[in-house]
Amino acid sequence: QHEATEDALEAVKDVLVHAHMGNCVMKEGAAGAGDQHPRFGYPNSENDAGDVAAYLQGLQKIGYLGPDRPIVSFEVKPAEGECSDMVIANAKRTLKDAWARMPAAACEPTVRIIARGSVDIGNITITCR
Repeated sequence: QHEATEDALEAVKDVLVHAHMGNCVMKEGAAGAGDQHPRFGYPNSENDAGDVAAYLQGLQKIGYLGPDRPIVSFEVKPAEGECSDMVIANAKRTLKDAWARMPAAACEPTVRIIARGSVDIGNITITCR
């Protein structure tokens, strides 16, 4: 449950075929707990731009993120009363903030939003120079 990002990615690097990122609330009984994919910055949530940056750096380190595998997706879902567009904009800001925290990289993220019914899925395409 609380393993280091780098250790977790190293353990699965040879079998990793899809990577996505998101946020969670782990406090039992709290709003947003469980498989809810709350927005970044949600009360009692666990992940922020620093965590996303560490994750992206880890993906680069194991060779997952780069020209041959340019897609990472994020999963976010609006809580009751939240607007999908605002939640997606928040995820995009978090990505941009996380990317700015990374050491100089040969890739820049571009974001493409795919909407399927009532579920919005953000695909982050990493375009390498």
